[in-house]
Amino acid sequence: MKNILNELRQLNWVEYSIQFFLVLISIMVAFNVENFRDYQQERRVEREYLESMVDEIKVDLSYFEAEVNNSEYNIKVYDKLLADHPQSIPVNDSVVHVIYEFYHPSRIFSPMDITYTSMKTSGKLELIENKEIRKHIIMLYHRYYEHIYRSELEYNNRSKDHSYLSKYLQYDPAGQLYKVKYPEMIHYFRGEQQFNESKLSIYKFAVNTCNELIELINKELEGRGNALSLFVADSEG
Repeated sequence: MKNILNELRQLNWVEYSIQFFLVLISIMVAFNVENFRDYQQERRVEREYLESMVDEIKVDLSYFEAEVNNSEYNIKVYDKLLADHPQSIPVNDSVVHVIYEFYHPSRIFSPMDITYTSMKTSGKLELIENKEIRKHIIMLYHRYYEHIYRSELEYNNRSKDHSYLSKYLQYDPAGQLYKVKYPEMIHYFRGEQQFNESKLSIYKFAVNTCNELIELINKELEGRGNALSLFVADSEG
């Protein structure tokens, strides 16, 4: 027992302590480096997802912008009809196409949501580090897009057969005209004007929402790019 104690006393505990802490620090550094690499890899994957999502939202945005223009044009047509009270309209007049448009089922909005669906089903939405961006994305696809879908579905459900217009428009084959019946047509014009105004407000809101999210994502990615550039510059210096 005494021999063992003597041998322990003779050991260089300072040297062993230093070696122990050096090994411990090496393990911690290696662990943190690995975590940093994992974090960087997650950020690269997140960037790819967000950039892809921006491209897809831009496709939806073009659809909404087209619908805004269409609704604005229709409203102007009904404004003119309500102000002028034309007694007849040529068959090939664009006004006739606007009137009959109500009786054609329109396409139902189908979002370009490949990236979002992929992230959602794979549980990778949590990769989006910025919580505000994540919240806006979920709101866009689950609340705003569903509202647009229901609105367009309602519009389609209101579609009627062309023969219904015979109450308001009487076709004159000799003059290639539609003779307008008043006052019955006034009620129709006002109803369509109000409905187009409702559609316009929905599509304008969709345009603003998409633009805001695109700007938010682009600022986030741009900020990360600048931060990375500064980091690289400092490390090279």
